[in-house]
Amino acid sequence: MTTHAMQPAPPKKIVFWAIWAALSWSVVVYRVFLPGVVGESNSMPAVMMWPFLLVPAAIAIVCRWVVIPKQKQLPQQLVTSIIGLAMAESISFYGLFLFTPQLDLFFVVSLIMVLQFMPIYLITAPADVKDMSRTHA
Repeated sequence: MTTHAMQPAPPKKIVFWAIWAALSWSVVVYRVFLPGVVGESNSMPAVMMWPFLLVPAAIAIVCRWVVIPKQKQLPQQLVTSIIGLAMAESISFYGLFLFTPQLDLFFVVSLIMVLQFMPIYLITAPADVKDMSRTHA
């Protein structure tokens, strides 16, 4: 008697699109409805902003353009996408709560970083990347 371990079904492509759409929209919503309070009392010095802006942006770029193209399975791509999207979205929070005088800069960078994760890489994936979601009925 052989027992086969139940493996979770790989994510469907719609999951990538839904997560991306929700997080992209949320960056805009944060900017519109949580405008931050501009002032020196709640902001860190501007010289400290660069690591908060560039480090998450660099991690997001590496996730999207280096790691995801090398991954062969959708579950791996989904995890890397979520990590990259989290880094990209964190930039908007840093602008809202730590660097309110530079709020617009943080918003624009965050939005660009999130938009790069649009899952078009699922459509244009190389032939050797298999959509595991079609193998499970």
